[in-house]
Amino acid sequence: LRLKPGTAMDIDNLALLAAKEQRLRFRIISRLSAWIVPGLPELLSKLVALNTRIKGLAQLSYPCTSVYVTFEDEGDQREVLNKLSVGSVHVFLNNASALPERKYLFNDELVLDVAESVEPDSVRWQDLNTTMTERFDKMILTNILTFGIIVVVALIVTIADAASTIGAAFAIAGFNLAFPQLAKYITDMEVHPTESHLQTSLYFKIAAFRWVNTAIVITVITPFTKTLDDDGLIPQIYAIFFAEIVTTNVIQLTDVWGHIQRHILAPRSQTQDTMNLCFQGLEVELAERYTNMTKIMFLAFWYSSIFPGALFLSSIALCINYYTDRFSLMRSWKRAPHVSTEISVYSRHYFFSAACVILAVMTSFYWAAFPFDNLCPAEGDGQNLDSGYYGTHFFDGIDKATNQTIRRNVTLSGDTPVFRFCQQDYILRPDGFDFPFMYREGRDGGEWMSSDQRKISTIFGWASVAVICVIGGKFV
Repeated sequence: LRLKPGTAMDIDNLALLAAKEQRLRFRIISRLSAWIVPGLPELLSKLVALNTRIKGLAQLSYPCTSVYVTFEDEGDQREVLNKLSVGSVHVFLNNASALPERKYLFNDELVLDVAESVEPDSVRWQDLNTTMTERFDKMILTNILTFGIIVVVALIVTIADAASTIGAAFAIAGFNLAFPQLAKYITDMEVHPTESHLQTSLYFKIAAFRWVNTAIVITVITPFTKTLDDDGLIPQIYAIFFAEIVTTNVIQLTDVWGHIQRHILAPRSQTQDTMNLCFQGLEVELAERYTNMTKIMFLAFWYSSIFPGALFLSSIALCINYYTDRFSLMRSWKRAPHVSTEISVYSRHYFFSAACVILAVMTSFYWAAFPFDNLCPAEGDGQNLDSGYYGTHFFDGIDKATNQTIRRNVTLSGDTPVFRFCQQDYILRPDGFDFPFMYREGRDGGEWMSSDQRKISTIFGWASVAVICVIGGKFV
């Protein structure tokens, strides 16, 4: 909407301008465009409705939910916090003995929940009076919606992977770029008292999506016996790293929409304020930048045991992301509001703990499951090759280099070793999840392993248990 400078903004004049604009809409195209991009009549109707709602809400009474106190200096603030701050349990039980003196009780009977406030622009004033039930209900709804999106995207990636490994990698990178914008709209449905809480919720959704989309989906859709094939996991992991390094940083550095705003829309703005808005830059969420880093680390930790080069590629990706983000922070991003350290604490406390567990568990899994062919030597009487199979046999095969059918042959004799099927996949076994992943006596317990592999798998298996216990103890 572009009103001429100096236009009177009283309701009568706006109503007149809206009526004139409405009269000119005699074509269907004009009506459709107004439905997609609201004009003055639609915005005025919304303004009148909001003003009426505000007048009604202003006549209601509201309970006090939070009180913010300002101090002249930090020393006074620290003294008050030292005298009035008690644990949440004491506040819940209204334990007056937790305070140094009884005079610190509110109305001589209530223990106050006193805590240091967040930055003023981090407070979401409109959500302060919402109850925990309202917040919990909306968070359940948004998390279910996020889970549904993860499932749909996983199906799309599966279809893309069946067509092309490179196509699947760029599909993963594209979805990782697009989902944060969708996650913002989903998170806006929630109610949070502070911007830090909102960013933490956004962090969880983006991180869950990117971790599943980047690392876990590829493991699930790749057949277990193709793990080490030429078109197995390792080429796909490399393609994902390549797509993440190239796609994300190129789009961020080119800043196409920013250039359009600054060089095309800004010179054609009719007011100074409209032009200034074109130079604000791209709005960036801190949660999105954290998950951009953690998804790369998660991918490297998940596959580091079978593809150690993932750690090297991860260091390259993080280094490039650092310089790209530093350039964007100084040149093209919009200034973000001040938030507290909740996201960094949440990331260190939960992500790095989860990443260490994943590193330990998946390392033990890949060491125990090698060589991923589900074949074990057939030992014992009656396991020799039947003499009816002796001789040279011919069959048609596919040349992977030329993708053409070629004639192959194989010669079988009494010395040809015989193998049987054995389940090497400890995770997707028919009899259930088998943890810790290590050598065990008995059928399908690790007959395919060499003596050194049995020792190493045992070490890694019990080490993963120890890591889980240590990190789990941190949360107890």
